Amino acid sequence: MQPPLPPNPELDNFFDPPMPTTVGAGTGPPPPPPAGVDTREFHHSTPGGFGNTPMPSLDSNGTGQTGLNPFDPQRLLLTAQQSAMGLYLTLQQAAQSGSAKEGANSILSGMSSLNFGTGGISEMNNPVSTVINEKFGVMQPWREFALPMAKPADGAAACGSLMQNVGRYRANYTLCFFLWQLICLLLLPGAILLFTMLGAAWFLFLKKNADPDWQVTAGGVTFGPSQRWLVMFSVTSLVIVFWCGSAVISNALWFLMFLCLHGFFHQIDDAAMAEELAGAQTVAKQEVV
Repeated sequence: MQPPLPPNPELDNFFDPPMPTTVGAGTGPPPPPPAGVDTREFHHSTPGGFGNTPMPSLDSNGTGQTGLNPFDPQRLLLTAQQSAMGLYLTLQQAAQSGSAKEGANSILSGMSSLNFGTGGISEMNNPVSTVINEKFGVMQPWREFALPMAKPADGAAACGSLMQNVGRYRANYTLCFFLWQLICLLLLPGAILLFTMLGAAWFLFLKKNADPDWQVTAGGVTFGPSQRWLVMFSVTSLVIVFWCGSAVISNALWFLMFLCLHGFFHQIDDAAMAEELAGAQTVAKQEVV
């Protein structure tokens, strides 16, 4: 039989409740902050608190100013005009270089055909198909756009078919994209109310913007018809993006998948391609003459 263990005060009092700590000078937790004192400043400046690091200040220089530049509408408008002029000059140089002459000329012709000084775009009253035909090429027959379908021989053939389809049916793809976005957005809750309000706002804006006596001044800057149209378009785009921006991006990604699948499997008729090539050569000869 083993002898009993000697008594151990620490083990004997292990489960006993701890004795209260006497708060004295230099012992125990710090006292609570006085009434009306910011607790953050108190804990940062009190020994034994969360640290002695001072609280960060929102002021950049301690003078009450945050350092942010004030909003200047005149400077913003000047920057936008300079950017637009730089883009136009860049496209002009590209049109004269010859490498991207055809694409740059088409973009320049589209930019020059816009009339912002009469209350909106001059093509606003034209049908959608006519505008797409003028800006994105000729609308091809929908039966030819849908059929025939065939499996490509390999990856190179699929990529070549995709490039040919995008080049030939870009107007059809554009119209399908806008219709797809419109249908999907109208199915969203509250989207009908949003587009109704935007349509009413655009109707009133175009009617008011056509008035030559209407003057809009903000920050000492007078906005002309073209600047007012640009501001209205920007506000509309921001409202649509904030209201249903995720849906617009999701719809665009789904349509991109459809475009790739259609471009891979749709086979272009050789006779139609030969006829279009002959027509393009005839037009080129007439322009040279």
